Amino acid sequence: MDLDCYLSHFQMQLRRLSKAGQLDLARETKKYYDNREEYNAMVAQSEWGKGKTTKEIKQFFTSLLYGANVPPGMPTFVGELWLEQARIRQFDAKANPDLLKKCSERPRPEATLEYFLNEQEERLVMDAVVTAGAARKLQPWSFEHDGIGGSAAWKDVRREMEGEGVDLTEKPSPQNWDDLRQLLVKETGLGDWPAVVTRASNADVETVRGSVEAQEPCRAR
Repeated sequence: MDLDCYLSHFQMQLRRLSKAGQLDLARETKKYYDNREEYNAMVAQSEWGKGKTTKEIKQFFTSLLYGANVPPGMPTFVGELWLEQARIRQFDAKANPDLLKKCSERPRPEATLEYFLNEQEERLVMDAVVTAGAARKLQPWSFEHDGIGGSAAWKDVRREMEGEGVDLTEKPSPQNWDDLRQLLVKETGLGDWPAVVTRASNADVETVRGSVEAQEPCRAR
C-alpha cells in the first residue's frame, strides 16, 4: 500500500500557518481543503473543466498556491482562493526575508519561496511518519514525493499520525494488470488501455538480448 499526504501542498501550508498563529489568513484555503470533492466538481462543470481529468483539476488547484492564472468562467470561490493565496505569499515573504533574498534570481521569488516552505514542511511530516514506522520496526518499501510505500502494517502509523493532526490517505498498490488498468483510467481519463497485458515470449527476449550483445561497445569520443 501507499501512504500519502492528503492534499499535500494545501495541508503543509495550513500546518505552517497554524504554527504561526495565522490560520485566519487561509479561510478560503481551509474551505477547499475540507470540501475538495465538492469544489472540484464545480470546476469540472465550468467551461475550462469540461473534459479535464481529476488529476488535471487537482494540479490546477495546487498551482493556485503559486500564482497560476485563473481561466475565465470559473466559479467565484476560485477567484477568492487566488486572492487569498496572493496574501499568504506576501505574508510568507515578509516573514522570511533572508530566504526570499535567496530566491531573488528566480522569475517569481515569492512563489518559489512558497513552494520551498511547503516542501520543507512536507519533509518534516514524512520524516515523522518514517520515525513512527521505525518505532514499530517497519521499513518503507519505497519513497514517494509525498508519501511512502509499505506493508499493510503502516495503517497503524496512519492512525497515530492522524492523532497528531496529519492527514494521510491509503492507496492500495496494484496487484495485477486489471488493478493497474483501473488506476490508469482514473488518473488519465483514457479508457483504451488493453484489457489483457501483452507479454514477450522468452524467444523474443532472447532475440533482443542477442542483438544488443552483438553490437559494438560504446566508446568515449
